[in-house]
Amino acid sequence: MTSNNLINSLASVERIASMNKFSRMINHPAKYLFSIFYRNFIYPFRKKEIVIKTKLFNSSPMIIALPASTDIFLTGGKSHVSEIRLARYLIKNLLSNSTFIDVGAHYGYFSLIASQIVKDGKVYSFEPSSKSFNILKRNVTSIANVTIFNKAVSHGSDPIVFYEFDNLHSEYNSTQVSQFENEDWFKAIKPNMQKIDSISLSTFCSDNSVNPDIIKIDVEGFENEVIKGAENLLTVSKKKPIVIMEYLEPKRENTAHKEAFSLLSQWGYSSNIISDSGDLIPENNIDGYLLKYSLESDNIVFIDREK
Repeated sequence: MTSNNLINSLASVERIASMNKFSRMINHPAKYLFSIFYRNFIYPFRKKEIVIKTKLFNSSPMIIALPASTDIFLTGGKSHVSEIRLARYLIKNLLSNSTFIDVGAHYGYFSLIASQIVKDGKVYSFEPSSKSFNILKRNVTSIANVTIFNKAVSHGSDPIVFYEFDNLHSEYNSTQVSQFENEDWFKAIKPNMQKIDSISLSTFCSDNSVNPDIIKIDVEGFENEVIKGAENLLTVSKKKPIVIMEYLEPKRENTAHKEAFSLLSQWGYSSNIISDSGDLIPENNIDGYLLKYSLESDNIVFIDREK
């Protein structure tokens, strides 16, 4: 698919996401009734996910687990407005020879989108959760330009403590769970704690001669450690990569995001939000922006000021 075709196809995700529940049901009756019934009536008792194959807006097949990826199952993509804007930005800015690093890949949604665009480039995906990694692995096994790692990305190489939630809340898997203490769901869910291997982006890129063009980071409160571990990559490299980082609203305990923002600013990066069209709008006050538009989170794009 060309970029224009991908943009047009992504619009279908946005269209379905904007529908009310009745319209969504009419759009795909069998899929809607099956997924919603399972999420609301079966999963609360069985606590067991269903692994199923679906198709993304770009026609790529993708294996997902329900109920975690109900939005992908019903719309063909991640349906939150911030994820739609991010997909649009990647489609418009990744080139056929680009190198894309996906930190916190989950099942591989953005890795799959990138792999289709960077036909002559590479995608490197990091996912620390063993359950999510197993599905990620199934999604990219036959894709030659994607390499995956069952590791956390951190400031060093020491093992770190990682908390893995049930499937419904698997996108909240994190090293930092205190941010969820005021959430109703957290009080009823006991995460599985484990120690996992980690690596820094600077070490990984240096050891493997990787020169990334875009780095996407979605690590639920560990953003500062990822950025600290990328210092050499983001300060010494002749070509500074674009960094896209999920940034949480202040009431979600966003200290890690503020620290990462501060470091990137010190290292010569400017911060930008992504418009609905997938273009960048400069924004220095991210907390104020999130509060103004009542956003729980958004993907912020950091670009070298000298570009």
